[in-house]
Amino acid sequence: MKDLYDLTQRRQLLQRYLNAETTAAEERRLLDFYSQNSDSLTPEEEDVRLLLLSSRQTDEFLPSEEKAVEFDRLMSHRPLLRPLLWTASVAASLVVLFLATAHLLTGGKATADTSLDVADITSATNFAGEQVASFWLRPVGDATIVTKTRADGTSASYIVCPTDDEEGFHVVPINIEL
Repeated sequence: MKDLYDLTQRRQLLQRYLNAETTAAEERRLLDFYSQNSDSLTPEEEDVRLLLLSSRQTDEFLPSEEKAVEFDRLMSHRPLLRPLLWTASVAASLVVLFLATAHLLTGGKATADTSLDVADITSATNFAGEQVASFWLRPVGDATIVTKTRADGTSASYIVCPTDDEEGFHVVPINIEL
């Protein structure tokens, strides 16, 4: 513990205070010293004295150690919330966009055999009963672009359009990942 009545030690502590290197206990010691000893201070010490005395007024607003620990604990989980909300927002936007696009492309009319057409189109692109995790269909004119993602993560895209007699489909591969 430094003797604050020793000018050299007091100046060292004062310099550490100005460099924000002191502990709370050292700052309290400086505050106690300067609140009791205001005679014969250097201009620099007088400035620090005023600074310390004015900071004393805000001590009552500092959170307790328990509150500070709880705040840190709560804030450590907060960064996970932002990406989760962002991802959920993007997913919801994509669903709305998909539904709006499907509505516009069908002219706002839903036909009774739409699900049958989708089932026929997806089965036309599923060769040899592959395990498919998902299909993505995008109508383009009279054709449909179908992208299938297999269970192993690979994908393939096809252009599917009905034959002239509408009894079957023409399937043209666009890109295939094996």
